[in-house]
Amino acid sequence: HQGDEYTTIEIDQPSLPEAHLAEVERIANEIIEADLPVSTVWVDESTIENYPLRRPPKVTGSIRLVVVGDAERSIDCAACGGVHVTRTGQIRLVRPITVESIRGNARISFMIGDRALADYRMKDTTVREIGALLSAKAGELVARVAAQDEKTATLEAGARRLKSQLHRLMAESLLAKAGVLDSASVISAAFTDQDKDLLRGLTEILVTSPGVLGCLTNRSGDSVQWSIGAGTGVEIDANRIRGELLPLIGGKGGGKPPIWQGVGTDPSGIEPFHAAFTRMAEDQE
Repeated sequence: HQGDEYTTIEIDQPSLPEAHLAEVERIANEIIEADLPVSTVWVDESTIENYPLRRPPKVTGSIRLVVVGDAERSIDCAACGGVHVTRTGQIRLVRPITVESIRGNARISFMIGDRALADYRMKDTTVREIGALLSAKAGELVARVAAQDEKTATLEAGARRLKSQLHRLMAESLLAKAGVLDSASVISAAFTDQDKDLLRGLTEILVTSPGVLGCLTNRSGDSVQWSIGAGTGVEIDANRIRGELLPLIGGKGGGKPPIWQGVGTDPSGIEPFHAAFTRMAEDQE
């Protein structure tokens, strides 16, 4: 298949070893370098047997054959009505790009001619730029990137641990300041421009404490995150959250015990949102 960017070929086997693909590339470019002639000839049933066809034609009568090579070196001969170069050297370059599995077959994507040259230039530029960023030669890039990836993973793991510790400390502070009703501790806190994972992290910790009702919001620009949680021994009326609280912040969302969460579009309603939650908590008693 000749696409806008790639030429693809499917073969009737599930995969193609890298060494075989490299050999295909070598042979194809060797034929291009040889600059062999590509000619056409018209035949019929009486003369077609004189040609070494790669596959039997699908038509009868007068048949157009495309022959690659000459008397000294015959490369290919097949029935085809398409457009072809007159010499293999006009193709300039063939470069396999990817191999993927399609319906149990291997599909090989190639870049050919000017597209292959442009791909080489783009990748060469990319390698040089990455090498400059990492202060590494081309042959050192894979090892250098792998080391950077390992370092990044270590830093990200450390950041997650620190974030978890921060959430726990903040949750403990909120619990210490909680308002106390007859059988519940009520926490209502509004934050601004905090990390998007803060509310979920805090709520997950708060609901591990029995008798806790928590309502948290985080304003970021014109949007609002909200999270409501209920520890063991207390309940939240989800219908009241949807009917009374969410309209105050233009909110939407949902959940199931013990956590409900979502977003809103009206930060001006944050204070009424918290006040309505406190009233709802009082009514739960």
